[in-house]
Amino acid sequence: RERRKIIALVNRIPFPTHSPYDYAISAGDGGIDLLDTCKIAGDVITSDTVNGAVHVTGAVTEEDYATANFPLPVAPSGVGVNDLGAINLNGTTNFTINPGTYTCTSIEIKGNAKITLATIIGGGAVHLYCSGDIDAGGTGFVNTGADATTFFLYGTGESGNIKFHGTSDVYAAVYAPKYDCNVVGTAWGKGAINVYSYSGEGTSDIKHDPNLIGIGIVPGIDRVKMFAWREEKI
Repeated sequence: RERRKIIALVNRIPFPTHSPYDYAISAGDGGIDLLDTCKIAGDVITSDTVNGAVHVTGAVTEEDYATANFPLPVAPSGVGVNDLGAINLNGTTNFTINPGTYTCTSIEIKGNAKITLATIIGGGAVHLYCSGDIDAGGTGFVNTGADATTFFLYGTGESGNIKFHGTSDVYAAVYAPKYDCNVVGTAWGKGAINVYSYSGEGTSDIKHDPNLIGIGIVPGIDRVKMFAWREEKI
């Protein structure tokens, strides 16, 4: 029948004040690393720092703490969700995905293979949730509508890697806040990338699509994290 008092030490974790696709590149604590002759046409933001900011034509925002706290996307389940398992393509394979919602465990594209997203401008979107690594080589992702608002690629894992090094221009909105993303020599028609860390190499050219601004706003409030606590008798 003894009463006790709990004393706790907590720290406020601010919720992101912007939506996932408001910037060309939005990175968490892994920061942004731009090398060679890569270019970023649009604003970038990170909770860490930007190496190679000379490659950015827009505004550069560093040490924005809230940017590190985007929640993981959650893959939907049930009616209307198609499970594609592990996607492994090589040779000249053309794997077509129509507008809809899909889940998969990994993506690997090699040789001259490609994933064709059968979209049209202003039409229905492909929402693809991947729980593992994504390695888009070969021809890569071909979005027939050439419209980033029609292809949303999510990384749902607690950690992971995304690599774009295909030969096709990419039109996509990428939301994988716990993933490291590497783009090598691939041109982006338009889009946005939200990841833990981003590195651009070679002649990669990322263009932000302003039509993505405000899409995917994640509702929520600031949280707290407990660092220590103790009990005291009253």
